[in-house]
Amino acid sequence: YSIHDGGLTLLNADGFTASTGNTPIDISLTNNSKFIYNLNSMSHSITFFKVKEDGSLDALGSVNGLPAGAVGIAAK
Repeated sequence: YSIHDGGLTLLNADGFTASTGNTPIDISLTNNSKFIYNLNSMSHSITFFKVKEDGSLDALGSVNGLPAGAVGIAAK
């Protein structure tokens, strides 16, 4: 969704904006709302995205090799 004049607008008719990775279990938005980080439990990875002006997401990459016990993520 994007916000226009106080209302929400669906960005894509199918609701699909970005691929988060294998089994996402947690997501965090930075304080400035410019980046999203997503924790994937099965692949033990974090995928990260830039939030564009219209609210859509640009995939920036991922980091692999997290411990199997990772259960949460926080962004600042």
